[in-house]
Amino acid sequence: MEKKLLKEFLLKKTKKVTMTLQQQEILTEEEIKQNSIKYYTNNNFSEFEKDYVTLKYIKKILNQYKIKHKINLRLTLNYFVLLGNTFEKTYLLRLLFSKINEEHYSLLKTFLVFLNFCSTYDNVELFNCKIILDINKIEIDEELFEMLNKL
Repeated sequence: MEKKLLKEFLLKKTKKVTMTLQQQEILTEEEIKQNSIKYYTNNNFSEFEKDYVTLKYIKKILNQYKIKHKINLRLTLNYFVLLGNTFEKTYLLRLLFSKINEEHYSLLKTFLVFLNFCSTYDNVELFNCKIILDINKIEIDEELFEMLNKL
């Protein structure tokens, strides 16, 4: 019963945000988060917050890799797999490329291609702008890709 009430509550919020998506271009962090519920495929909505926070972990890991050139590949792959299992793939691409800094796109693409979450020919419409990102133009980080292939 509690799950049903939680799902209904979250879906009511999502309906409001969906209308907002069509009416305005700039979305707040909270609106993006609420809209993400619509594309959340896990039936246990009580875990949504925990799964959504994984985006921040990925962002932090990619940032640290750029600075220190050290990364825990298995942990990072687990985070990507978790997101891939809980969000629809096309929405996940949009969410990741909108949340991750542009300077980390090559790292992000490397993980996504390695896990077959995207092809090199996908296009992604970013939040809060009218830009459609051509993933084909983003280079794969060769060093990271070699490390992933050695696992």
